[in-house]
Amino acid sequence: MTEQHKHLQERIGETHTTVQGLVVEAGKVAEFARAVSDDNPIHYDPEAAKSRGFDGVPAPLTFTRTGVFPRYRTGAELDLGFRPAYVLHGEHSYEYERPLLVGDVVSGETTLVDVYEREGSRGGTMTFAEVETVYRDRSDERVLAERATVIETDGAVTESSTDRTPHGDHDDGHRLSDTDHSQNHKAANRSNERLRQTVWSQRRQLPIQLGWAHSKWETQLRR
Repeated sequence: MTEQHKHLQERIGETHTTVQGLVVEAGKVAEFARAVSDDNPIHYDPEAAKSRGFDGVPAPLTFTRTGVFPRYRTGAELDLGFRPAYVLHGEHSYEYERPLLVGDVVSGETTLVDVYEREGSRGGTMTFAEVETVYRDRSDERVLAERATVIETDGAVTESSTDRTPHGDHDDGHRLSDTDHSQNHKAANRSNERLRQTVWSQRRQLPIQLGWAHSKWETQLRR
């Protein structure tokens, strides 16, 4: 267990109010829906939303990602101490208590839920941090929980484990040269580019996922 892992484990349960006054506006909901290629009329037309059993126009399920915009940030961030060049985005999920509707104003509290390590075939020892942001409305009622897994690798992720260069010293005990560090960052950039391509591929599937989720809500509402 690394010192960083021990330190993070001691912080499990640490909570910060990270998002304040996130207003769910009709124009922003429609704009976000267009951005994720979701043409479901419930995001644009109050009558369409009403006919499906909603009390208002629902926001797309990932709308709270707009909470990362500076205007909503409180400045009290949950700093994990991870090095940006070696950070990967892992699993991301949402759990709703009710739909997020136009007119809602929500705030989010972010908690460090869990920390653990795993040995990777291409990234050395990987540190996983699970964080949860719970959004509540102005009545302090829980609306949804957004969960994310943030991963820090031991070094730049390469094509094979034999090519991985750790971020510290070489096996022979010598410090990495500036050239070595430059190569590490280039490898990290290539890894991030592959990650962006994967995210874009997943994003194209998002309307299908949103349609399924809203269909599930609608089925429950009709019961």
